[in-house]
Amino acid sequence: MAENCLCDSGNACGAWLPRFVSGVWESTDQMAGASIGFTSGWVIAPQNIGKLNNLIDTDFTLVCTTGVSGVILSYDIEPCMGEGEQGIYGKLREYEFYLQQARWSMSGVGGSSASSAWTNIKEWNRSITQVSRIHVTQQFRELAKEAREDLEWQVRYWLKYHATPASVNGDDTVAGWNNFGYGNYEGGYNARNYYNS
Repeated sequence: MAENCLCDSGNACGAWLPRFVSGVWESTDQMAGASIGFTSGWVIAPQNIGKLNNLIDTDFTLVCTTGVSGVILSYDIEPCMGEGEQGIYGKLREYEFYLQQARWSMSGVGGSSASSAWTNIKEWNRSITQVSRIHVTQQFRELAKEAREDLEWQVRYWLKYHATPASVNGDDTVAGWNNFGYGNYEGGYNARNYYNS
């Protein structure tokens, strides 16, 4: 059973997950007619949590709470995700959503009708224009490109301000080299004098 830990904001960890799923569903999957269960499944899928971990070098894991009979009662992601991590995870879903919609619109899945011979019909002062699958696909790909750029920016920003030093003992120097990468001034700055004497 998972411990009842607190996030930075003071809320219990499990309290953020339903709100997060609901927010992601409202911003992406609801438009496509998907159920909130579909979005919830995407959020707790280990492969998607792994994508987030790879992007921002974290160690989030899926934790299941089971009852006496072994039935899963609830899910949680630990450690608690902060607002930055949630934003990146939501943007990752948005990016994948637009890519998925682009694939579906090109193949005719997800509400796109089969292509017809007509693209524009005019009668008197009325006209009907059918948008081609290619145009719809291009629009979704453009949205996916924008989402990817936003995701990359968020990841760079997050990594910049959450970076940890690679050295744990406080000494990052390489033996035989000084901090400036060249030897003492008397020997000059040429390559043969890079080692300290």
